[in-house]
Amino acid sequence: MEFIAINLDDFHENQKDAGTIANMIFIKAEDIHKAKRFVEHNRPESPWAIVCKQVFDANIVYKAGLLSAIN
Repeated sequence: MEFIAINLDDFHENQKDAGTIANMIFIKAEDIHKAKRFVEHNRPESPWAIVCKQVFDANIVYKAGLLSAIN
């Protein structure tokens, strides 16, 4: 499975108006627990939010007009 990890230090530190810049990494792991252990071991300096890429992709809100092109 593929997961997306979002650096929460970046997320909270860089919130300005409507724009936020945060470091994201993509992780291949058997399950979310192994993805979490990977981040804990390799990026212990910051807290991270980990989301299954499949869930992330399924919940994308497309810009106006694009959805009608997909259907």
